[in-house]
Amino acid sequence: MPAQPTIIREINGMSQIIVILIICSISCWFLTQRKIAESANKIAQRACQQQNVQFISCYKSNTKFLFRSLVDSGFYHQYQFEFSSRGEDLYQGHMIFKGLYFQSIHWPVFNEPTWDKAPQDRCKGR
Repeated sequence: MPAQPTIIREINGMSQIIVILIICSISCWFLTQRKIAESANKIAQRACQQQNVQFISCYKSNTKFLFRSLVDSGFYHQYQFEFSSRGEDLYQGHMIFKGLYFQSIHWPVFNEPTWDKAPQDRCKGR
């Protein structure tokens, strides 16, 4: 069998390296997304506990790359979370992550669960 020219051997070696790099990139992307999802779930549960509402679920709704400036560019991930204030209703809030880091949480207007426990004589003077 004749020996392969060196150019063909180099192309075969380069294609293997490219395939390995693609597999590593996809693996890193997946692991990063899982890490952000776990952080979002923990943050949503903690925020619901602080607001005295029942946490229901958390899921990813959007990812986009924004180029605002050299410092403020990157992937922005938006996660929706669902919660209930009284057990009969359902509300949705959302969280924003920039890269791996939590940026902000946005709550909808909802009935506070502690209002049912408020004293009734609060409005007597009116």
